[in-house]
Amino acid sequence: MHCLITAMSFIISIIMLISSLLPHFVSTLFLWLPWLW
Repeated sequence: MHCLITAMSFIISIIMLISSLLPHFVSTLFLWLPWLW
């Protein structure tokens, strides 16, 4: 049971990290997109 709680908190922290980094990544992608065409 303790293992499951640890795994869930680990997954939640990863999801929060990705959701915090995703807007920065998307804005960088849109910034570089005209240069790639």
